[in-house]
Amino acid sequence: MKKVVFSLLFCLMSLLNFAQEKTLNEILAGPWRGFSSEQVPNMGEVNTGVYMKLVFNEKIDGSKNEYPFYGTNQIEFIYTNNFGTKTYFAVVNVSGTFNVKDKTLYVNDDSFASYDSLPDGMNWELGKFKVTAFRDQDHAGFFLLKGVTLDANYNVKSGSKVYYTTDVTYNPWKQKY
Repeated sequence: MKKVVFSLLFCLMSLLNFAQEKTLNEILAGPWRGFSSEQVPNMGEVNTGVYMKLVFNEKIDGSKNEYPFYGTNQIEFIYTNNFGTKTYFAVVNVSGTFNVKDKTLYVNDDSFASYDSLPDGMNWELGKFKVTAFRDQDHAGFFLLKGVTLDANYNVKSGSKVYYTTDVTYNPWKQKY
């Protein structure tokens, strides 16, 4: 009797654990929180906070190499000048592909959904980046996207870094990877 109860309990626990596992589509959809860092002429290193959500049109089942997606990326830019410190926001419509073989997302900024005007002659720019998906070895249950920004010809921009985590409590202004 004890064996039957133990077996039933083990099966129930396994079933509950399996039911809680997320699909690859759910994991990659996010939300993702992180930062992007890039060298900008006449400004040096510029850091932005980012919050991204993606939508996949089909289930990622491994039957093909690439899966298209679309979504939004909210960008947060903190700037200090003679008048003080202010936070500026932009929301960008994104699209791209997920390559199953190398576990990499290739993301294109397509258009601005909205944006704050920037001071001192600065402008928002649309860009591209690629990030590779990993399990976060330091934080169980979370995933990471790490990569770089790309120029118009898909070359890596020198000194660029892109980092996202599925931990939405991550604060890009206080924590680094």
